[in-house]
Amino acid sequence: MRIEKPVSQEEADKGGGFEPWPGGVYDFEVHEATDEVSKASGREQMKLALYVFNDTGQRRMVFDYLGTDEKSQWKVRHFCAAVGLIPEYERGEIDAFDCVGKQGKLTLMVRPQRGEYPASNSVRDYVAREEGAVKAVAPRPAAATSAAARKIAQSPVVAGSVDDDAIPF
Repeated sequence: MRIEKPVSQEEADKGGGFEPWPGGVYDFEVHEATDEVSKASGREQMKLALYVFNDTGQRRMVFDYLGTDEKSQWKVRHFCAAVGLIPEYERGEIDAFDCVGKQGKLTLMVRPQRGEYPASNSVRDYVAREEGAVKAVAPRPAAATSAAARKIAQSPVVAGSVDDDAIPF
């Protein structure tokens, strides 16, 4: 691992100066979704790891939990409306695998500092897609590609004949 900019002990003790983003509507993409059991209630829930994107294309990971209890269904339905899974919701079965890669908009809020835990972002709600609207994809940072990888990707592939095959069988 290459350390680009080492920090002092004082800077490290500040935790990197992480400040939550302001509350508001942001684009998101489901990076990971897993079915779990709530430690508090013992009920099924889905844990979502969401990439949230700001206007400049920066991203942050925010976690959210979708519960199966009656009082959580408003948020589950709104999530499904945001990512196009209303038919699955109305059938009563949402598969975590089907959520990965889905994109939409959400309302982010700032949770105030609680004891030793600093202020953080959390999902307040999800924004339903408009009927017939085409989802605009949030800008993503460009992937770093080495010169060698670009050269390989740009080189033409020439297939040889079966007679040129070096495999003896």
